[in-house]
Amino acid sequence: MNPLEEELVYEQKIDEITVQLEELILDAMIAALQKIGKRNLEFIEASIRSQTDQMNF
Repeated sequence: MNPLEEELVYEQKIDEITVQLEELILDAMIAALQKIGKRNLEFIEASIRSQTDQMNF
């Protein structure tokens, strides 16, 4: 394989790795944001319950 072909193969592999890394990072960010959203909902629900309990006294 000549140097130009080797360079092209190398660049293609790097491009594939870059795409895979981007997908992994985006998946991790989505999972983290979903977890944060779920915790925020739980916090809001707990806050509402706390306010409701205080009103009953």
